[in-house]
Amino acid sequence: MKFIADENIPFSLVRIIRKQGFDIKVLKEENLTGITDQKLIEISKKEKRVLLTFDKDFCNITEFPLKKHQGIIVLRYKNKHPSNVIKKFSALLNSELLKKSEKALMEIFDDYVKIHKQNGNRV
Repeated sequence: MKFIADENIPFSLVRIIRKQGFDIKVLKEENLTGITDQKLIEISKKEKRVLLTFDKDFCNITEFPLKKHQGIIVLRYKNKHPSNVIKKFSALLNSELLKKSEKALMEIFDDYVKIHKQNGNRV
């Protein structure tokens, strides 16, 4: 699985993701900060990368239909401090649950995960 990190993702999390062997493109490293959400989705789809973000705007499936992207993971943790984000997201990195994010919208909360699939069902 390949990721693309929105500019709001802490680089300390990016390092952990890379250390786990995942390919992750970082907007800051590519000098792509400030691009529109639509452009970010286009890059994600073209490069077959799951978008990792804190931006709740990506939960709008009318604006970002499930069939028009590779997958979106929205981190919805209450505590967004990098150490908390690393602890919580690292637990999911090698789980079967993470694989369900492809071609879906996955919202990760502190105590549960909500997955929206193309067929309109939630998992």
